[in-house]
Order: sequence, then structure tokens, then C-alpha cells
Amino acid sequence: MDGVKLVPSVGGVSEPEAWHQTNEIVRMLSQNTGSTHTPLFASAIPSKSIYQALQKDESFAEVRRLWRSAKGAIVGIGSPTTGRTSLSSAIPKDSLPDSIGDVCLHFFNRDGRELTFPGSDRIVRIPTEDLSTIPYSTAVAVGEEKCWSIVTAASMKFFRRLVTDEATATHILRALRV
Repeated sequence: MDGVKLVPSVGGVSEPEAWHQTNEIVRMLSQNTGSTHTPLFASAIPSKSIYQALQKDESFAEVRRLWRSAKGAIVGIGSPTTGRTSLSSAIPKDSLPDSIGDVCLHFFNRDGRELTFPGSDRIVRIPTEDLSTIPYSTAVAVGEEKCWSIVTAASMKFFRRLVTDEATATHILRALRV
């Protein structure tokens, strides 16, 4: 992918689980594809003072510019927050009882309304208006529990293509027939 620049879509520098360490995921993908990457040096939800400093930071301004001009994205779709075994350590799971899923830490309910919680105004993530205008966006999601998360995220235009397995696709098609 010579000439391609990769950038994380969410903050996550202090996450204990590898799949939430966005800089490392992007670095490894870049290393294995011959592309370059721009790291995002921020937690998923930084303190108020760090969040304010980020707004003036040149490297964060570059990340935001890359988000606005992105031509492609690969995103995951999270399952409902209640009962979820893995979630960014910064997200207060108990404050999202109506969440049926998320894309890039944009949590939403079944009606497609984005949900807020204490600290959500400081989440470091690609804005929904940038995410929904990326022409080549692909979501990856597997599991019956993600059926409505996938359907709702699609209606919110968080992705244009879906990679899933046959069982999940069957659940989605059955759910949409109702």
C-alpha cells in the first residue's frame, strides 16, 4: 500500500488490552503493508486539561486533517455494552444501558441515536460527520449479538461495506424480515 497513510480512528494509548491499543494496531498494519502511519498520542478519554491541550496540538491537528480527508476506513462494530466482556477501559460501561453497540466509540441505541455519558464530550475519536462521508469504509463484525448493532450502524452510515460470516449475515436477514 505504497503511498497510503494510516491513522487510528480513536485514542487508546493507555489501554491494557492489545485490541484497544490503536497506535499499535495501525503501526503493525503499516509495517505489514508498506504504508506509513500517523500515531494518535491520546487516551480514549483524556482528562479535561489534556483534552484542551490536544485541541492546540499540531500532531492532533494532523490526525484530524487525515480524518477529514480519509478515502477509506476499516472499523469494528461493538456488541451491546451490557454483557460485553471487552470495552475500552475509559468507558463507564454501567452508564450505557441502552447501548446496542458502537463504531469508533460512537455508542448508539436501537433507534440510531448517539448516546452520551459522563466524559463523552472528551472522547478522542473520528467525528461522525467525517466517518459517514468516507467513500470506502468497511466494517468488520461477527456474532448474533451484533445483529442490531450492525443494522443500526449501517442506517447511521458508519460504513458502506460489511465483512461478516454466514451465520451473522443470516441473523441480520432474518431480523430485517420482521
